[in-house]
Amino acid sequence: MRILKSHPILRMVNSYLIDSPQPSNLSYLWNFGSLLAFCLVIQIITGVTLAMHYNPSVLEAFNSVEHIMRDVNNGWLIRYLHSNTASAFFFLVYLHIGRGLYYGSYKSPRTLTWVIGTIILVTMMATAFLGYLHSPKWYDLDLNLLFSNILYFIHNIYGYYIIVILSSVLQISLILLYLIGFILSYFCLILLFLIGILFIYFLFVCNSIMLSDIVYNVEYNNQIGTNVNFE
Repeated sequence: MRILKSHPILRMVNSYLIDSPQPSNLSYLWNFGSLLAFCLVIQIITGVTLAMHYNPSVLEAFNSVEHIMRDVNNGWLIRYLHSNTASAFFFLVYLHIGRGLYYGSYKSPRTLTWVIGTIILVTMMATAFLGYLHSPKWYDLDLNLLFSNILYFIHNIYGYYIIVILSSVLQISLILLYLIGFILSYFCLILLFLIGILFIYFLFVCNSIMLSDIVYNVEYNNQIGTNVNFE
C-alpha cells in the first residue's frame, strides 16, 4: 500500500513492524512473552476486583467468597478467570523458559534480561503461594475432617486468640500479595525496557550492516565503471 510508504507516521510504523529486518529463526515461540504480559494484566484486574469484596478473616473469608460467587454481578466469572489464568500463567512461563533454554537466551548480551526473568519467576511463585492461602480449598469438608481434631485441640488451648492470630496472618498475607504483585509488575516493566533496548541495538546493527553493504556495492560499481571508462 502506498500510504504506508508516503505517510510520515505510517512509514515509521511500517519500518518497525513490517519492513524491519528480523532473525531467521523467529517463530511463534516468541509469542509466549506477550501472552504472559496479557495474563499479568488479567490477574491484576481480576485480583483487585476480587479484593474489593473479600474479607481476610478466619470467620468471614469463606462467606465473602460465597458472596462473590452468588451475589456479586459476574463474580463467579471474575473468580474463575482469576484462578484459571493463574494456572495458564505458570504453564506459559514453563514454555517460555524452555524456549529460552533451547535457543540460548541466557547468553550474552541478554544475560541481564535472563536474570530479571529469573527474579520474576521467584516473585511469581511467592505471589501464587500467598494467593493460595486465600483459596476456599482450605475450608473444604475434607480438610475440615482431616484437621478437625487438631483444630479442636488448638482451639481448646488458645481459645479466641488462635482466631485473632490466623486472621492477622490472612491480613498480612493479603498485604504481601498486593505488594509482591506490584513488584512483579515493576520487574516486568524493567524487562520490557531492556528488551526494547536490545531491539534497538540489534536494529541499529542490522541497519549498519545493510548500509555498509550498500556503500561497498556502490564503491565497487563505481570502481568497475571507472576501469571500463579508462579502458
